[in-house]
Amino acid sequence: MYAANMADLIPKDPVEAAVAEQACSIIEACYGPIRNIYTNTEVDKAKIELAEKMSVADKVIATRQSDSTGFISNAGFSYADLFVFTVIEGLITRLPDAMKLDDYPHLKKVHEVVKAYPKVAEYYKSRQ
Repeated sequence: MYAANMADLIPKDPVEAAVAEQACSIIEACYGPIRNIYTNTEVDKAKIELAEKMSVADKVIATRQSDSTGFISNAGFSYADLFVFTVIEGLITRLPDAMKLDDYPHLKKVHEVVKAYPKVAEYYKSRQ
């Protein structure tokens, strides 16, 4: 949280800060099945569990997502958006068979708006 605070990525409003924390927590719940897929441990079971957890994450984010920006909360771009983006980006680039992003429209929207965020887009462009 130190870096997020230094980069001004923590929402100032306590409710919006709680929304960001909730989004991170729900995505963290996906780490178990992601780890199992990475380590080739009960992969079929892990894919089912990941799909269930991503579905829950998508539904929770849908209840909070800004209609106007696509970010997780109305506070704008935050550490939670970046966190969700990095987990999804890792999955779709390293484990493309692990999940279908189109199945999770709200997570997909977060991924799209973060990837288009000027500093993030600049970073990815510099790595090409």
